[in-house]
Amino acid sequence: MKRREFIADALLAGGALIIGGTNINGENVKEELSPVYHPLGKKTRLKLIPIEPLETKHANELVADIKNMAQEGVMNEVAFFMTLVPEGNPPIDKVTAFAESYQFIRRLLGDVPFKVGILAQATIGHNYSLTQPFAFQPQISLNGTVNEGAVCPYDEVSIIT
Repeated sequence: MKRREFIADALLAGGALIIGGTNINGENVKEELSPVYHPLGKKTRLKLIPIEPLETKHANELVADIKNMAQEGVMNEVAFFMTLVPEGNPPIDKVTAFAESYQFIRRLLGDVPFKVGILAQATIGHNYSLTQPFAFQPQISLNGTVNEGAVCPYDEVSIIT
């Protein structure tokens, strides 16, 4: 499968990642996927992956919803998002807190017949207001607009050794 075709078959729609039923080499996927509506109108089986928060306060309800979606055939896999925007000076260790939440929710899920994973997103920022500003060079667009919520990936200070 060509990169362009893969991107066309991977959509982020309403908090769910929808992936077409062929692998990166263009061969048919061996596993059986739930037949669901394909937004591009293609006749294919899809992986439907809801993107869920690592919310421990309502973890029991979240786990029940996930298991219900799987039972109803609404999803094939699930991913939890970790928004890793750097915040604070020195930066807050968000990974440790997210890892603890993930492990807690993963234990509640137990042995499930679907894949459970992590969507690491917004690793350098994602265009929103920070609660604690970072000490890095902010990202600057080609037209000169400064994005205070995203780190410039070329900032030497942002490269942690």
